[in-house]
Amino acid sequence: MKPSNNLPYGSWPSPISAHSLVEGVSTIIDMFIDEQDVWWSESRPDEGGRV
Repeated sequence: MKPSNNLPYGSWPSPISAHSLVEGVSTIIDMFIDEQDVWWSESRPDEGGRV
């Protein structure tokens, strides 16, 4: 087992980056609502930016 290191609060390295949190996330671009239906378009980065 690897020995543990004592580091000050908030200074430890994280395997999670801001980029990894938003990578491949779909984003709603437009939304249309009529009496019975809801339609929306969203960007799809994991599909080459397809909308």
